[in-house]
Amino acid sequence: YYLVLNAAGVSDKWIFVSQIPFVFVYYAVFFFMLSTPEEVARRVALTRHVAISDASPSDSSTMEWSGNESVSLLPHSDVDTESKSVLVEMPPQQTTTTKWVVTWSAVKESLSLSWWYALQLGLVYFFEYVASVGAAAYANPSGDSFALQHAYTILSFCYQFGVLVSRSSLHLFKVRRVGIVTTLQGINFIAWILIARLRFLDVYAQFVLMFY
Repeated sequence: YYLVLNAAGVSDKWIFVSQIPFVFVYYAVFFFMLSTPEEVARRVALTRHVAISDASPSDSSTMEWSGNESVSLLPHSDVDTESKSVLVEMPPQQTTTTKWVVTWSAVKESLSLSWWYALQLGLVYFFEYVASVGAAAYANPSGDSFALQHAYTILSFCYQFGVLVSRSSLHLFKVRRVGIVTTLQGINFIAWILIARLRFLDVYAQFVLMFY
């Protein structure tokens, strides 16, 4: 998005201003389109007919329902052999909703479980954006080469591409001790501050480091 608008001659100011409406789209999707697990379970429970393939009157045991749960089927007389569907009896408690009440004790328990991860996440974001936005803007002098003229744009692309690769590989590589990742990002943060201050690293090496 940024590269396309930048190549079209749009200034950085208006590129970032044009992204503001996406914030409202995000919140609209979050509040009006996403469903809680309870709402999904209630809708599934209200769906009384479950299509099954190759159903026969002699098959009267159980079938899989929404993952790992199993539900009992009605007797043979309730099986529609033409449409291959059966009527499923759902337990009454699966159609009820739960009313959540926020209490101070619940808040304290939530904070005790999440504060460490929230701190690591906040530090990583701080380190990343200072390096990719602030330090990258001062890391290179003016020059005639394409790399120097578009260094900030290319560095921004390298950062975003690195984020894409890291998040896409979450199912392949998992780090239990997240503090290790935060420490590595902190070292990267210090390196970029020194690069912006002293300008000792070649621009092409910066592309590799920003991807990291």
